Amino acid sequence: MPAVKMARADLPKAYHMKHPGPLNSTRIDYVEIPEVVSDHVILPVGKNLHDAVIEAAKNLGGECGTASINGGEFSKTRFTTGGPAREGKSANYTFIRDLADKQILMGTCSFGFAEDAPHFVHCHARFVSSNQSTEMGGHLFAPDCIISEPISAQMNVFIGASITKRASEETLHAIFEIDKHAPPQISDEFGREYFIRVHPNEDLPIALENFCKEHGIENAIIGASLGSLNAPALSMRGDIQKVSSVGTEAISFNGEVMLNENGKHTASILTNLVDEAGTEFCGYLIKGHAPICITAEIYLMEVKDPSVLATMRQVRDASY
Repeated sequence: MPAVKMARADLPKAYHMKHPGPLNSTRIDYVEIPEVVSDHVILPVGKNLHDAVIEAAKNLGGECGTASINGGEFSKTRFTTGGPAREGKSANYTFIRDLADKQILMGTCSFGFAEDAPHFVHCHARFVSSNQSTEMGGHLFAPDCIISEPISAQMNVFIGASITKRASEETLHAIFEIDKHAPPQISDEFGREYFIRVHPNEDLPIALENFCKEHGIENAIIGASLGSLNAPALSMRGDIQKVSSVGTEAISFNGEVMLNENGKHTASILTNLVDEAGTEFCGYLIKGHAPICITAEIYLMEVKDPSVLATMRQVRDASY
């Protein structure tokens, strides 16, 4: 569905979805990660995306974490998009699409353990046909995506903290939940690092602002993160647009939370989204209009030098 451009004052109230199961009293889960090993790797030809990511993580010393991917190509691409209620769930996938020869433009993965398998890779990505005529995106079925040209991946591997895919009683979807809470660890360069899971109907910018306030974090970077949103509103260079789809897949969340001159936390979150048709949207989430659909999986890094955040935002804005 196309986005609708409108003035901020004319935006309707955020759409909050009622899920079939009991409401979880905890709306934000988190773990402070004792150590994160970050490194750039190449995911090799011939493997499926799932196995390539898990093998790369094990080579770096862990089995859980997040990653950003770009470049490369799949000879086989299986994916779907988020959509309306189906099969007893308030939001569900649309239909499975099998395509060939897709070049990866960008994507984000969370990876960890699973109750029904050794591992699971949750990945959203944008890709384009080999003839450059059709761009689309969505939720990848990682075991069924076969790498035919090497993919560049920035891995963030968690040491001392783990996540496992389990069925959620609230949404009936299988999603990553946090297994282990680690003791506080402070890095000289970046400060504390967290994996955060934000639950349905929580507004993502507000949730991260409150999290930083409650944990005494003045400034933080939002690293490789993904999730889903319900009919969010976006802002880009003064234009405001309302995405009408529920279950909109967020291919990425990037940005920062900063303590402003008035002593209040402000989240600035750039996102790439795809609706149920696979159409892409890009912009900054408007606070109060960014409710989570099923989950948001956030990698958050405390930063002690706020000038680092200002520089990162300048670079990011220049690329869009």
